[in-house]
Amino acid sequence: MRPGTIRYSSLTWWVLVTLPILSLAAYFYITRLMMFPDAMGQSPKPARMMMLQSVATVFIVLSILATGALCIASMIRSGLSDRAKNVVLVVLILVILLFSAEAFFLHYERTNGIGMRWSYRLWSKRHFTHRSSFYFINSRGEEDRADIREPIPDLKRKKKAIWFIGDSFTFGFGLEKTEQSFPAKVERLLRLSQQNTLKDSDDQVICVNLGDGGADIYHEKETLYAFDTAAKSQPYAVVWQYFGDDMDTSALGPDIYEHEISKDPTEHIGRALFREKSFLLDYIYWEYFRHNEVASYHTYMDFLSQLYLADSLVVNGQALKDSSGAYINPFLSHLNPLVEAATYYKGKGTRFLVIIFPYLWQNGPRDAERLYTRRMTDALAKQKIDVIDLTPLVKDISLEKRVVNDHDPHPSVMVDEMVADTIAKYFIRNYGMK
Repeated sequence: MRPGTIRYSSLTWWVLVTLPILSLAAYFYITRLMMFPDAMGQSPKPARMMMLQSVATVFIVLSILATGALCIASMIRSGLSDRAKNVVLVVLILVILLFSAEAFFLHYERTNGIGMRWSYRLWSKRHFTHRSSFYFINSRGEEDRADIREPIPDLKRKKKAIWFIGDSFTFGFGLEKTEQSFPAKVERLLRLSQQNTLKDSDDQVICVNLGDGGADIYHEKETLYAFDTAAKSQPYAVVWQYFGDDMDTSALGPDIYEHEISKDPTEHIGRALFREKSFLLDYIYWEYFRHNEVASYHTYMDFLSQLYLADSLVVNGQALKDSSGAYINPFLSHLNPLVEAATYYKGKGTRFLVIIFPYLWQNGPRDAERLYTRRMTDALAKQKIDVIDLTPLVKDISLEKRVVNDHDPHPSVMVDEMVADTIAKYFIRNYGMK
């Protein structure tokens, strides 16, 4: 032993070695509790998620400190050579950097369009705290549900209720507060317009947001009808929000459509090595290995082009025909649920307005014009259905301003404000909402 070198007892070394390992193991166990459902299939509640996040922070910091103590003890209180001590110092620096990055991404909250990243799960737990589910029996006799963001308000018969039905754009995906969504903003704008003319508080406008992320035309129609039955009151108006991804399921219908997800060779490896391990590795996986938004966008546009521009609907290599023997047009057939709902509500005296969102990412607005927004506007106008094409509203806005962020192509707060202003003015001008 070198003169002046202090050696620890075996017990001390065991503690120094095992403490960082146990701390790190506890950290990864807690992160698994945060990110994965329990035995009952339930995800942690927001309050529990935040508590687990705090505990995980304590353990990751403890791991850094314990690892630092082990490395320092190895360098200054053992008989290691100077070269070995330098190696230990380099390892210590790398460990501190990695663990510090892990601690950072443990608190990194950011929404993203596909909703898969752990950073999104943290974000959603904090900002979707009022999310609720509306259960109903669909047309096939199966239990179905719509995941809506806010509890359903109490609807009075005299109150002018406007029901908004749509997908994640109506839901307000990517927005931190429900007050930022365009249905909530429409309510505020119309109430302001009523201030000078409103005689009875029961005539005040109330907007009900039935937006459900990922919903297609069939699901939206059934949600609307189920809510109609449950509410037991007639809405003053229905606003139906349409988006281009409705075509990929609605063209074929719920009974014959089966989406084939492309087989990505990195998916299984990525899940095993990255996604289910840590916040840092999950970020690295999605940012650099898995999700190429530009390539995914162009691939998806090519897929949708085949549906929107097709002359006939082909399933299993066979072109489908209707009862008259004519070939089924995918574009026109996928609008049937929307047209049926419009006919039903207009027959009851309810105003019915369709708003059409274009794609917002990349060259989305112009791609949407080429594929569906103009065709839909013309097709619905022929059916005497009120329609607003939002493409002219957003196509000249820069990409950075029209989307939530560079990984989330949902409309920004500014776009939601513009959409709400457009809808409110349409109601005032065409539906006498003054």
